Amino acid sequence: MSWVGNIAAAVGAIQLGKYNKKLYDTQAAINRENERIKQKTYENIDKPRLLAQQEREYSEFFVSLLKSGAEFKLGDSTFYAAQAMKVEQATDLAIADYNRSVDSIASEN
Repeated sequence: MSWVGNIAAAVGAIQLGKYNKKLYDTQAAINRENERIKQKTYENIDKPRLLAQQEREYSEFFVSLLKSGAEFKLGDSTFYAAQAMKVEQATDLAIADYNRSVDSIASEN
């Protein structure tokens, strides 16, 4: 008669496995949707805000540079300072893009 108990336990284990699979599939779908929302938020809100902030900062820098009376021409230190600022801004944007891509990969796993 112990085989009846074994069959009952096996049926229960199969049902539990199906339930767990359904639960994990649902959680994976939720995670995928959350990642899609985060990606759209970055593309439509965070990145444009960062670009606008960088443009504002560069404009303020350039106006203060011109107000100082320094000449702005190729080969001058003022030109190099402006280029250095643009490189820093591009680096900041690249870091933000990289962090976003790493976050999306991490949330998939």
